[in-house]
Amino acid sequence: MKKIISILFITTLSAQAQVSKYDYLCFCDQLMVNTNNSVPYLQGFYADLKQFKQKSSFRFRYFDSYNFIRQPDESAFKKINSGPNSNYKTTALELWKLYNQCYQKNGEIIAYLRLEDYKTDIEKGFGLVREMQQLQIAMGNVRDQLATKIATEAAAMPASNNFVKSYQLFMKAILHEEDLIRKLSRNFNEERFVGFAQEEILKSFLETDDLLKTLSAIKLPGQNYFNNCVEGLQQIQKAKQHALDNFSNEATFDGLYANQLYDNLQNYFNNDILHFYSNFCAQSNLTYYPMAFRQYDFDAPLKPWTFSHLSYSPAILDSLRIGKQPAALPVAGFTQLNAIVHYIDECVGSMENLFMELRSEGSTWNSLRRGKMPYKNPVLKFDKFRIPISMHGLILKESKNLPASYRSSLINRVNDMQQIMLALQDHLIELSQYLSSGTFRGKNIDYIDTKLKTIETLYTELDSRKEILFLEVRKAYAAHPPLKRNAWTVTASALLKATDDSRKILKQVDQRVYEQNQSPISVTAIHEDQRDLISNQLNYMKGIVRIGRYNGLCPYTPYEYIPDYLKTLEEKVTNVPTEVEDKNKTYGDFLYMHNNIVNQYNKFAELALGENEYSTNDPMRPVYILSYIQQPPKYHHEIPKPEIKIEQPSKVEDATEVKDNEVISFEGYPFNNLVLLLDVSGSMNQPERLPLLKKSFQQLVRLMRTEDEVSIVIYSGTAILHLPPVSATDTVTIMQSIQTLRSEGNTNIVDGLTLAYKTANKNFIKEGNNKIILATDGDFKTAEALYKLVEKNASKITLSVFDFSQLANPIVPLQTLAEKGSGSYVKVTKENSLSALAKEAQKSNLEK
Repeated sequence: MKKIISILFITTLSAQAQVSKYDYLCFCDQLMVNTNNSVPYLQGFYADLKQFKQKSSFRFRYFDSYNFIRQPDESAFKKINSGPNSNYKTTALELWKLYNQCYQKNGEIIAYLRLEDYKTDIEKGFGLVREMQQLQIAMGNVRDQLATKIATEAAAMPASNNFVKSYQLFMKAILHEEDLIRKLSRNFNEERFVGFAQEEILKSFLETDDLLKTLSAIKLPGQNYFNNCVEGLQQIQKAKQHALDNFSNEATFDGLYANQLYDNLQNYFNNDILHFYSNFCAQSNLTYYPMAFRQYDFDAPLKPWTFSHLSYSPAILDSLRIGKQPAALPVAGFTQLNAIVHYIDECVGSMENLFMELRSEGSTWNSLRRGKMPYKNPVLKFDKFRIPISMHGLILKESKNLPASYRSSLINRVNDMQQIMLALQDHLIELSQYLSSGTFRGKNIDYIDTKLKTIETLYTELDSRKEILFLEVRKAYAAHPPLKRNAWTVTASALLKATDDSRKILKQVDQRVYEQNQSPISVTAIHEDQRDLISNQLNYMKGIVRIGRYNGLCPYTPYEYIPDYLKTLEEKVTNVPTEVEDKNKTYGDFLYMHNNIVNQYNKFAELALGENEYSTNDPMRPVYILSYIQQPPKYHHEIPKPEIKIEQPSKVEDATEVKDNEVISFEGYPFNNLVLLLDVSGSMNQPERLPLLKKSFQQLVRLMRTEDEVSIVIYSGTAILHLPPVSATDTVTIMQSIQTLRSEGNTNIVDGLTLAYKTANKNFIKEGNNKIILATDGDFKTAEALYKLVEKNASKITLSVFDFSQLANPIVPLQTLAEKGSGSYVKVTKENSLSALAKEAQKSNLEK
């Protein structure tokens, strides 16, 4: 008997010995992973409850879709429960208990849905969500207690070897990242903007930058898992940088942007950093850190954007005074100067994007100026105007690497530029909210014009101040002798002169176009630069290895592009008219060529740094060449003078006559839901067919209003929605879509019309002009099914047919199709293509 008891006792001890702290941690992690995975599904249930509360006809999904808590694993629990008592076991048992309660609560949700109790007690559903949240928060608290214990033990360990030191250092990085994640959460009410923790994210980003420098310097032979940990930290750093630098007005529309950041940080933290850290710890026999809880909230209040930078007063800044320096600039100092240039370039990129969006909204301002109120409130995203927050923060943090003699002067100018960028952002958000809220209705456009003039002033000031800052940076760079003199520096000097001369041409064109300065534009300098670069290429580039023109890492490629661009620039100067009609286009042509030259110069400077595979054994590199800045377009908000109407004698004209020289206006006509159904079969590939249609449609959309929406369906062998419905003022998207149209294949009119009606119905505008324009050469067979399809939809959506066949007589089947579609049949020629399109866009569905 004693022997049997001894055997049982030994067996029990053996079973306990097989359960280690790693088993407990793995068990806890699995429970936490299951809990975190349930959060998106719980949010979906919460969103469905809100939908039903707003609209009782809303149908919930099949109940099994809400079964989001996985069934508890009893076998895993039995193994854990058989282990020896410890703090780890206590935590595991507490989490197990709470997880089972979550499972039970999920069962209550399923029963609530299956019994359709939401029809009589919708608040009970919201109560179940809150109860689930409290259980999961309790799980997070239990996990946090264990995590704190592990972190405390790790900090108290004697740093006896490199593995322990690395373990402790990375634990510090983990705690730092988790500290930021705890300050954020997923907002279940995604339709509301509840703020964006920009300051906290930036602070964490800059501190992680220092941690990464320390961790990246650690070399542990054979420890790939530690390297993976560092890579995971780099990924979470990129997520923070992306969130900081891509924040825009669009991010203030709702909570999606902040939620996306939180999800990215959580995923990288749990699935990358902690995953690889656990493997590293297992190899080194060290205790790893447990998975973190995915926080969520639905009580966060709506947080209006704080306009803290609306007022900007131009700072009076001293000009940099610096003489020749005896010592070369250290690499860290050069890196900082180059970082400032890159910061300026990022600001220029945002200015260009802002210019494009403001210009595309010109028709919106004109409509409002005429008192024409849009059907929908305009939504101005300004989503491409972004502030380089992370770059600015890094420049300030690393400013210690700049020589003290000019550090404060440059940093003050960087801060001044950042203030202008922040002021622009605030004014753009304020303008966007003014329009999207409908505040403008019943008022004149004075407020909008004043706001746009303020934006123009800030834009112009930023353009001026970025130029001064760049010149100051160049002055500081030129004051130091180069660290290395060789063919790279000699060539860079010649390329820099050519780039500077190109910039001078751009300034002269600016004066000609915008200031009506009729002084001759001298091309002597760029002509000589072109000859010099071509004639002396072998001398300049002596010793620099040619890889091949089509290799992106070959330094000869940017070198040879620059004289080609200079030649084009010279040719353009000779064609500049004395009186410029389209200022933006004329200046834009020169701006494009100059920025191309800058791009090639910067490519050469980048290759000089030698940070690529071909420069590993190159004794001439690295060479530290300062980059150049691009130039933005010129933005002017011009307020048109009031039109003076001159009455003309009335003239009766033939109503059926269609001419392209008529003045086209959409004022007073219903808003358009226009679907262009294009036959792109092989037979349309003739100059007077598809190319003519593309040209006419491009002209038409430039005349249409913000409220007009257009889409394109194409058909040949199959039907494709080539352009989903967009506002007619989104000219960039529409033009790109039109330019990509190609003729090919056979004709499948039935599929094309079916998709066109589906698109028109989905985007239907009540009391608007809902119309399909079928553009074809008639090279297809009509059938009774086709006529029935058209007749079925004719009461809501009219169908007009544009005949591009160039035949003398009408095509009867096409005429019949137009009649059954309650639309028009038009034979299109070069002379009437635009006007015919315009007349269709000016009709209402009531006009037959």
